[in-house]
Amino acid sequence: GTGSNVTENSSPSPGGSGDLWWIERMVMEAQQEYPGELVRTGSPYFLCSALPNHWRSNKTLPAAFKVVCLGDVCDGTMVTIKAGNDENFCSELRNCTAVMRNQV
Repeated sequence: GTGSNVTENSSPSPGGSGDLWWIERMVMEAQQEYPGELVRTGSPYFLCSALPNHWRSNKTLPAAFKVVCLGDVCDGTMVTIKAGNDENFCSELRNCTAVMRNQV
């Protein structure tokens, strides 16, 4: 306890735990820009829209599904969304491609 905000696990090296501080800052900024809309994914570099609580898999989503990239993705990059879970490793999606603009 020296009063410093730096944790003992932080490391300035690429790929080290020192990289986590900027990821957390980016997550907070994205969640402030889209309040209540985004949830974390299995990757620390992406956030996505939260699904409605009682959403049925064969129904259309009530709003556009967003994926926010916290890393650098050039505007105009064509992206494809894939989804799955423990029961269905590769679900059927419609309109699953989009062009990235402003990291969304």
